[in-house]
Amino acid sequence: MILAGDYIDSRLGVAFGISTMAAAAIGNTFSDVIGVQIAGVIETAGAAMGLPASGLTELQRCDIRMRILKNTGMVLGIVVGCMLGMAPLVYPQEWRLWPSREERIHTDLEDATVVGVV
Repeated sequence: MILAGDYIDSRLGVAFGISTMAAAAIGNTFSDVIGVQIAGVIETAGAAMGLPASGLTELQRCDIRMRILKNTGMVLGIVVGCMLGMAPLVYPQEWRLWPSREERIHTDLEDATVVGVV
């Protein structure tokens, strides 16, 4: 999510003039869609690896304790995923894969000054 938002901010944000928060929202939406798609892939891979089904009956699945347990597991999965997704925040500047928004704006201003537009 962090990388998607940063890329959107540095490319589309500069090109179309959208705010950093709008870029973050677009990145979040993109990451959410990818997360939903990957959840299905993970479930399919687990079944292909022969992991057993839960074996719960319909009555057990409807039990409030099971629903709380399922929701707690989903929340923990999201929290762990978000924590892992924040890893790029601690990367040093030289590890950047593309120029930041500030660098692109600065370069665009320098290019415009050289050409004589400004």
